[in-house]
Amino acid sequence: RLSAGSTKSEMLQRDKKYNKTLMRKITSKLTKSASVDDPNSSYDYSLQ
Repeated sequence: RLSAGSTKSEMLQRDKKYNKTLMRKITSKLTKSASVDDPNSSYDYSLQ
């Protein structure tokens, strides 16, 4: 049980790192194509 829990947390941390890089790629694409008055674009910029 303990080993399974540690591997689970390790996988979660890996997913977080992967999601961060993935979100950066997605947000950069969105900000490039998004209009200036789009609320999502300003939100993406604040994240970076």
